Amino acid sequence: MSYRRRHRGHRDLQNRLIPAPMSFLTNDDYRVVTCPSDLEIICQSSEDIRRQAERTAMEEVAGYVRTRYDIDAAYSKTDIQRNPLLVQLTVSIALWWLGQWLPGMLGSEMRQTLYDNAISRLKDIQKGNFTPEFPEYPDGGDPDSGLGGNPMRYGSMKKNGYDW
Repeated sequence: MSYRRRHRGHRDLQNRLIPAPMSFLTNDDYRVVTCPSDLEIICQSSEDIRRQAERTAMEEVAGYVRTRYDIDAAYSKTDIQRNPLLVQLTVSIALWWLGQWLPGMLGSEMRQTLYDNAISRLKDIQKGNFTPEFPEYPDGGDPDSGLGGNPMRYGSMKKNGYDW
């Protein structure tokens, strides 16, 4: 029995035992930035490659906003409940990751621009310059004091005047 045939059977068995998780993104989400035929080419006609890029993009987005927002709750939403900004940020980053796996990074200018814009927006969210409607952590916090999920706490004591 050949190596390929032995391992293909193992992979088929593994796929049947472990169900694939429901993805946050759908094929329709990519239509804003690319056509379906281009997506097929970029994904190299592999659903597994696209899912891997989506998981990587979701983790990258989470790395920027996890301290302020409950990103796991945001990614668990489906259909119309999903935040449209989160969908577009994740799509832009997933397309960039898909482009990294292509030979010679074909057509990388457009994807690089989308990626740079998405990262810039995520940095604004991280700093608090932009506040999207992402779900907050259950304990909330006080946005006036800066404790709304932000791990940094800053301030100073009142000025002491030692004039006697």
